[in-house]
Amino acid sequence: MKAKSSLIAVLVLLAGLHQIAASPTDEQKLAAANNGFAFNLLKQLANDEPAANIFISPYSASAVLQMVGNGAAGRTKAEMQQVLGTTGLSSAAVNEANKDIVSSLNNFNTNVILTTANAIWYRQGAPVKPDFTACNQQFFGATVAPLNFADPHSVDVINAWANEKTHGKISHIADGMIDSVWTRLFLANAVYFKGKWANPFDANDTKDRPFYLHGGGQKIIPMMTKTKTFTYRRGTGYQAVRLAYEGENLAMYVFLPD
Repeated sequence: MKAKSSLIAVLVLLAGLHQIAASPTDEQKLAAANNGFAFNLLKQLANDEPAANIFISPYSASAVLQMVGNGAAGRTKAEMQQVLGTTGLSSAAVNEANKDIVSSLNNFNTNVILTTANAIWYRQGAPVKPDFTACNQQFFGATVAPLNFADPHSVDVINAWANEKTHGKISHIADGMIDSVWTRLFLANAVYFKGKWANPFDANDTKDRPFYLHGGGQKIIPMMTKTKTFTYRRGTGYQAVRLAYEGENLAMYVFLPD
């Protein structure tokens, strides 16, 4: 199978939802909105940098923006809802659905670990509406704390949080992000995942194969190989396959453009 300029791998997080408080319909609507936002964001970034490799966490972006939305009103809130695809959902419905989705995603299985975390730091001494912080603590499980952004060590506080929540995988999330004068609020989302395949790849089957580069060139790289029956889809202009992790609830979806 010949790939074109690039192979886009999208990690989609799926989990069984049980004993939920929010309406299943609201949860489904929010999941659909998050997926739509994810692909729109990826498309925009790919258009901005057509020759670059892009790795993003769309869930992190939508979660942070939805937290911000709890403090927005009027035209600003309406525009944010339009971008996020949540115009048809009330703020209460979005919050409840988010809480249940987070609960379903956080997985502490021995062989599959998936955790998410949110945080809000506000400028020390700045007025922050209690309803805003309380709402994000209740529905997004956000850590909320004042921080002296004028102190250069404020970056270390945020980096330490990210380092802890990602088990050392991301340790410099705030570098270059804090303005000692203008920063008023800093919101962050962290996702940590470590899982074993439901159908593991055999390292002995990894072979050097050509990867087709943007512009028509090739590069020989080691590629994992496995022959098995997987959930597969043939769509307009692409093929896709679902590679499940242990337990089958979580999976990687790989999309290959024609």
